[in-house]
Amino acid sequence: IQKVNDFIARTVNVSDEEAVAWYQWQNSMVDIEYLRLEPTRYADIEVSEEELRTYFEANKDTYKTAPKIKARYVVFRPADYKSRVRVEDDEVKTYYEENQAEFYSPETVEARHILIQVDKDADEQTVEAGRLRAAEIHARVLKGEDFAELAKQLSEGPSKSQGGYLGAFGRGRMVKPFEDKAFSLQAGEVSEPIRTDFGWHIIKVEKHSAAETLTLEASQDKIRGQLSDKKTRAMALEDAESAYDMSYGGDDLLAAAEQFGVAVATTDAIARNDVLPGVANPGKFVETGFSLEAMGVSDVQDLGDGFYIIQTLEKIPAEIPAFEDVQMRIEQDVKLEKQWDRAEADAREILQAVREGATLIDAGQPKNLAPQTTGWFKRGEAVPGIGFDPGLAAAAFKLSQDNRFPDTPIRGEKEVFVFRFVDRQMPAAQSDDAELDTIKEQLRQRKQREIYGNWMTEARSQTDIEIDQTMLK
Repeated sequence: IQKVNDFIARTVNVSDEEAVAWYQWQNSMVDIEYLRLEPTRYADIEVSEEELRTYFEANKDTYKTAPKIKARYVVFRPADYKSRVRVEDDEVKTYYEENQAEFYSPETVEARHILIQVDKDADEQTVEAGRLRAAEIHARVLKGEDFAELAKQLSEGPSKSQGGYLGAFGRGRMVKPFEDKAFSLQAGEVSEPIRTDFGWHIIKVEKHSAAETLTLEASQDKIRGQLSDKKTRAMALEDAESAYDMSYGGDDLLAAAEQFGVAVATTDAIARNDVLPGVANPGKFVETGFSLEAMGVSDVQDLGDGFYIIQTLEKIPAEIPAFEDVQMRIEQDVKLEKQWDRAEADAREILQAVREGATLIDAGQPKNLAPQTTGWFKRGEAVPGIGFDPGLAAAAFKLSQDNRFPDTPIRGEKEVFVFRFVDRQMPAAQSDDAELDTIKEQLRQRKQREIYGNWMTEARSQTDIEIDQTMLK
């Protein structure tokens, strides 16, 4: 995946013009004056029972209950078998000797880098120009400037936003010249610029860990824990399978539970998305229950915290409730719908008035509404006094001195807005090279993600993908 990303990175370019245009678009600001009509201000809504019944008939599926099940189950938890398990010293030693790779840690380096991109087929002049830029940055590092901050400002690699941080890596992960230099450095050392197919790199090693194999003494607690967990799981699974073999009917599950001394738990009526306290994987529990016929018993299910046998006692189908059972909900829904209708109708009336020449003050006064101004705000920011409202912001940025009002009132999440354009402010001309470089990098990464996503979609559409279940097990 990293190689594909690196290949894409070399094919994507962003011009200065693109960066400046993005900067202007992203940093322009508008100021609007608005009236806010909250549906809750219309508290005098009355609805008749006939209206409620008509609404219910037209929207019955809205009130349909989810299908549910009731189930009982037993669980054999490995933790309950801890007191029965003993791990001998010779078992620990045998495991250690037979699994040496598990206790071996290869040599690793944790590093940052600053990359000045130069295509591998670039001419000598371009290569030298890149080297000189890298040498200037290297000199600044040696003078004491913070490496991570320089990487954020000047690196042209994907890790720029993380201060050039690459994490820890072993041999074989990086291109050869980079790897050789990184593994030759000790913690705190910084390399001179080195050339790879990607360009010129300056590397700072933050940690260099030698290869090592943990001793038996250092590993024995971990091994004992692993062997103990393995034994307790085996014992719990064995008992669960024996109990399952006895469970041919509903009563047999109860008898098996009694014989093995485990409690039988019973759920309330539960839907697919309900929470089951005390069950580590409630999703799998519920799906198993739904897959069974009434009074059917599942085979042993590993839900993470233990081995379960589940019996579905009852399957309750989805149903449309009686009107009386949901009348209060219907009344709330109908009133809220009418409140929104009133708010939007008043908003349209106000918008028509201001389009015909009235001020927002005059148009809002009959409805006891006073206009407010937002002050300046940018795209993607919360609107002052209102909050984050993408629809309102998008409509505001479409307006101008020649088109001061939206075509329709804007419905937000909690209110309806009527507003007028006050002014627009464009940012000062972009002249900061470092900021321009940052914008270009952001746009370049965006393009990379888009190209990578398109490439991956195309690759998947032309590829037969098979999952080897034995590898997962």
